Amino acid sequence: MLFRSLIAGRHRFEAIKRLKWDNIPATIVSGLDALDAEAAELSENLLRMELTATQKSLHYSRLMEIAEVKHKMAAGQTDNAEEAPIEYERSAGEQKKSASAVAVAHQTNRSASSVERDMRRVKGIQDIHAVVGTSLDSGVELDALAALPGEKQADLIKRASEGEKVSARSELKKQERADKERTLGEKQKALDRKS
Repeated sequence: MLFRSLIAGRHRFEAIKRLKWDNIPATIVSGLDALDAEAAELSENLLRMELTATQKSLHYSRLMEIAEVKHKMAAGQTDNAEEAPIEYERSAGEQKKSASAVAVAHQTNRSASSVERDMRRVKGIQDIHAVVGTSLDSGVELDALAALPGEKQADLIKRASEGEKVSARSELKKQERADKERTLGEKQKALDRKS
């Protein structure tokens, strides 16, 4: 299937149309399917500085999903080594990382660990799109939010989207402190029973 579309530069294209330019410099790329085109657009968007931490995590997560689909498609369609998906040489730290995380890491000049962290954020936060632009929209807040139970996430996201300055890190620390106190209390009760 031939895929024709403007992959990147939609805003520049609209600006050029408004300026009524006759000629537009463009790079024409052939041989891309819809997934390759989406990956190219996501990669270009990641070069922009105005993306928030949540938006970046969503982009990297989607790139990893695309890499997984492409890997499965390639593995199921051929047994010819020349046509097989590229296997990247993995460093010692990447040995246990998924092939898709390693592929996205090589494509975007990031570590496979950071790509997997973004995927965990997206998978671990129920309504992550609602976090964009709130007080929870930073890397450390996203990590803490993903570690909280669903009902606590929902409450924090709702409050943050209403403009309240909330912190998932503070909530996670409270939860960890309560868990430690509960564990210590149980140990103390067990010791009291023994004596």
